[in-house]
Amino acid sequence: MRDALDATGRAFFFSLCGWNDWYAPEGKDLGNAWRIGPDDTNWDGVLKNIDINANLSAYAGPGIGWNDPCLLLAEDETGVQRITEAQSRFQFSMWAVMASPLLISGDIRNMSSRNVETYTNRKVIAINQDSLGKQGTRIVGSDLSSKNTTNIWAKPLSDGFAAIAFLNVGPNATDVKCDADCLSSILPEQSKEKMVVCAYDLWNDTRETVALVYQLIAYQVPPNGGVTLFRLGPCVE
Repeated sequence: MRDALDATGRAFFFSLCGWNDWYAPEGKDLGNAWRIGPDDTNWDGVLKNIDINANLSAYAGPGIGWNDPCLLLAEDETGVQRITEAQSRFQFSMWAVMASPLLISGDIRNMSSRNVETYTNRKVIAINQDSLGKQGTRIVGSDLSSKNTTNIWAKPLSDGFAAIAFLNVGPNATDVKCDADCLSSILPEQSKEKMVVCAYDLWNDTRETVALVYQLIAYQVPPNGGVTLFRLGPCVE
């Protein structure tokens, strides 16, 4: 199929579906994006695909292609939520951080205002579309599939800074902390210079000042699919 598409002389985006992580190291020779896990028809599937993709960042980027952890879940064709609206926002945040294809599985004619707000957040889309094209990685935490953990993921950006997602899939709201070592692993050069940066909350449209030799805390991240998504950058009035 690859050869037949190439023979047409036209430009194609060839998306492969084999439901397996072996596509990641082989994908660049076959197509432009490749499914790396099972269909995410429910919350369990979303978490499983994130965990699979956590080990595949080396196989994605400009000139390579994109790991595809499946579709963004919203309402089905009858308007019934397949995952909660908060979980849809969690998923969208993670697909942005993982530089994944943003393909909505849902009826956009029958979508809640909250989900429309999620899928049209330009600042989050900009994280996904950042020109550096780096797939984010898990900095702190273990497999989300346990549903009893928190995670911190970070995605390097073209301006030399990063996006950071604080995740909670446990049963209770909790603070999630990125300490000085965590921040240093995300922004090594800025940390070495003991810089002060600003953390812009992309869902609540707020900001806070962060000393990289200290810590960044997402306070009381909601349970069962809560997310706080920051973009770190210079403090600009």
